[in-house]
Amino acid sequence: MKKNVNSSFVSTNNPLPLYFQIKEDLRSKIESGQLKEGTYLPSEFKLMEQYNVSRPTIRQAVDLLCQENYVEKQRGIGTLIKGVHPVFRNLNDLLNFNEEAQEKSFSFSTEVLDFQVVPANKILEDIFGKKESSFYKIKRLRFLEQKPAELVTTYIPKSLISNLEDFDLSKRSLFEVLAEEEGIQIGHAEKMLKAVNAADEDAHLLKVEPNAAVQFVKTITYNTDGRPIEFSYAMDTNMFSHFKITVTRNPIDSSKVK
Repeated sequence: MKKNVNSSFVSTNNPLPLYFQIKEDLRSKIESGQLKEGTYLPSEFKLMEQYNVSRPTIRQAVDLLCQENYVEKQRGIGTLIKGVHPVFRNLNDLLNFNEEAQEKSFSFSTEVLDFQVVPANKILEDIFGKKESSFYKIKRLRFLEQKPAELVTTYIPKSLISNLEDFDLSKRSLFEVLAEEEGIQIGHAEKMLKAVNAADEDAHLLKVEPNAAVQFVKTITYNTDGRPIEFSYAMDTNMFSHFKITVTRNPIDSSKVK
């Protein structure tokens, strides 16, 4: 027999784990103000009763809220609601990670996990064309406020810069190096976003639960001449940012509607 879970947002029929659903329900209540910043979460026993689940399930949910900086456990007192307000990243602005962090007054750092030269494959050929035969592959873990925020893998044609390995990409922006060393200026970028579940290795690096929901962002960046110069895909924990885009309504010409 399935448990009767007492919440309109939590269901045993949902394929997501109960602790994750409960975390999302509590997060939603914090963001909406139903659970107020500066107050404390209900006790574990009250949450167990509210959701009709075990203590380990509640603890997993609260631990995730702690990881996402919505609450803070205070020993002997309770779990304080911090009510973190997400920082919106405008998709219309083409800023690199360092520029965005500085603009929002966040402390930031980057760890280079892997740096190698790899041959072209079908995906890279489709983006850059068959003339590019080798690429730099750079895997970086980015931190905001000392917490993992983004795991990004980047490909750059080796023809753009022959000595990229000479530069410390944990200290300098990749686009900064390309601009200052090779005179390459960024023109525009195409981004594709979707929600995915973090694989075990990615979850470990980002310090989230395996299979936790993260934002997947795929980017192709072009120079001012319209040539693709960079391809990357990133896992964003969404701890510090929500994405925002401005759209314009273009009325349909009624004469063309059948």
